[in-house]
Amino acid sequence: SCWVASDKQEYSARTIRNKINSKLGEYLTEFPPIIKHPYTAKFEPESIDWDEAIVSREADKNVGPVDWARPGYDNALKMLKSFLDQRLKVFATKRNDPTKDALSNLSPWFHFGQISVQRVALCVQEHKGKHTESVNAFLEEAIVRRELADNFCFYCEHYDSI
Repeated sequence: SCWVASDKQEYSARTIRNKINSKLGEYLTEFPPIIKHPYTAKFEPESIDWDEAIVSREADKNVGPVDWARPGYDNALKMLKSFLDQRLKVFATKRNDPTKDALSNLSPWFHFGQISVQRVALCVQEHKGKHTESVNAFLEEAIVRRELADNFCFYCEHYDSI
């Protein structure tokens, strides 16, 4: 959507913010219902030997497994609920303080596509009346800053070189 918000490379959040915010009503909308595909697959996927896959990876085996983030959409929703109930109220004022528990902690689920920023933004917006500053700060980071990064990658030919 960076090509919809702006037809050029933007150099700061300040220059793209109003362009993004003017389009939120059009793009930050509820998802259409999921409709089951009418055709069934004509093949069975091959099974995966997960033990072999893990052994074949070169990784530091001394690093323990992540224990605070469980995969999947349902677990993403649990973390979202925890954020909305416990941390959103202080997000605006405490998000940059590493000693405070103020972040959404949803990055792993965003990264692996297990929940969308759009879904989370829609849920966060529902709290605007109660936590206006925090909702605005979260939407700024989740939407405006993300779109600025997409804009940079889209318009800057050498975005991936030093």
